[in-house]
Amino acid sequence: MLYDSLSYTEQIRKMLKNYVPDYRINLVDVGKIHDPEKFTSDLQLIFGMLKYRGDMRELQKYMDRHREYFQNVDADTYRAAREMLHAGGVMESMREEKDRKEGTVNMCKALEDLYQSGVDSGMEMGIQALVETCRELGHTREVTEKKVGEKFTVSREKVRECMEKYWA
Repeated sequence: MLYDSLSYTEQIRKMLKNYVPDYRINLVDVGKIHDPEKFTSDLQLIFGMLKYRGDMRELQKYMDRHREYFQNVDADTYRAAREMLHAGGVMESMREEKDRKEGTVNMCKALEDLYQSGVDSGMEMGIQALVETCRELGHTREVTEKKVGEKFTVSREKVRECMEKYWA
């Protein structure tokens, strides 16, 4: 019951009884749902996404199996999935404007953007670690720049940008 889930003082609880009915609430632990196919609404596909949120490859396979649905998700479902996947910062900015204009979102593209953001972040961390290690080993800036170019598939401009950022 609702009142059982509240951790208020007895005085506040009594006051709430005058204004808030003691509804029965059914809670679902989404992380423990093993068979999301038992749901028949958008929840089925969202819960399915959450099942694979820790494994990007499996999540991608799941979305590929349901591509038709995920290419045209309504804005509210998109926002719910974004929050449940803890991907707000990455998936938020470029999609919000589109949500308002068209009312639907291509979740497949949003997931690809999320994946690419992770790749870019990992690449940046790797470059930073290499630059710092080269400095600690006494390599020159030129040698370090060459090593970054050899180890990472990034443009010369990106190498120079990273050198400016991490050499200091």
